[in-house]
Amino acid sequence: MSEVTIVHRSAPAGLEEVVSGLWFVAGPAPTPYERILPSPEIALVVPLTTHPYRVHTGSGWRVLGGSFVAGLRQQAAMSSNGPSLGNVGAIIRPDALRAIALDPVSLAGGVRDVAGFAEVEALGAGVDGDAAMDALTRVLRDRLIEAWRPDAVVRAAIVQLAADPQPRLSDVARMQGVSPPALVARFRAATGVTPKAYADLLRLHGLLDRLTVAALSNTSTDGGTAARIAWSDLAVEAGYYDQSHLTRAFHRFVGLTPTAYFDLVRGRGPDAVRFIPEEEAPDD
Repeated sequence: MSEVTIVHRSAPAGLEEVVSGLWFVAGPAPTPYERILPSPEIALVVPLTTHPYRVHTGSGWRVLGGSFVAGLRQQAAMSSNGPSLGNVGAIIRPDALRAIALDPVSLAGGVRDVAGFAEVEALGAGVDGDAAMDALTRVLRDRLIEAWRPDAVVRAAIVQLAADPQPRLSDVARMQGVSPPALVARFRAATGVTPKAYADLLRLHGLLDRLTVAALSNTSTDGGTAARIAWSDLAVEAGYYDQSHLTRAFHRFVGLTPTAYFDLVRGRGPDAVRFIPEEEAPDD
């Protein structure tokens, strides 16, 4: 069986304020399903295969009509892979959907269809990664609203939130020279979520990074590695109040306990860090 091809590309020239990178994946699906974890960045995905792309976001399966956006959200989604993978996509900066004529407010909180990428969809599953990413770059440049600029307050707040795993909204607002209500309104308009919701996503991914390092640095199969993690220390390092807070938040976002996730990454390797292969579908 041929292997899955995964190609990454840095942000195209002229789009650096809008996307942080492009990606392409093609090949046989390793498992029937995949758990897609919430992210502090937004995924624009253009399917290249002919079989319908199905997604489960907690309220049953839904068939997507073509290209879609996985907006900023608080819950993992499950996708049905079909027999093969074939997607090209862009990682959109959290405050930049409006730059390509997409509404972050309506797209936040779920996985939703978007129109305007038919040229890329028509390439089909046989296209190579470079051609697919070149085509997506052309469409993104054509969609770019030249007058768009990131909200300087929101973008600075994003940087500040990334530097502090337990931010106080009043402190973030004060540093940006605005009131807390004004910050919330501007942040929601630009990203679709509140600063607190975004900080929660950043904290989750800081924890994922720490768990990944621990999992991949110890490949023991004796079943005891997870128990040797100092969960209480890890909770504090990642910005959680205590181990109980960490466990509750992790399960809410990911649908797994931290220990179960740790064991999956240890067994599956780095490709399973934010896209977890699953053998069984969730209950409808």
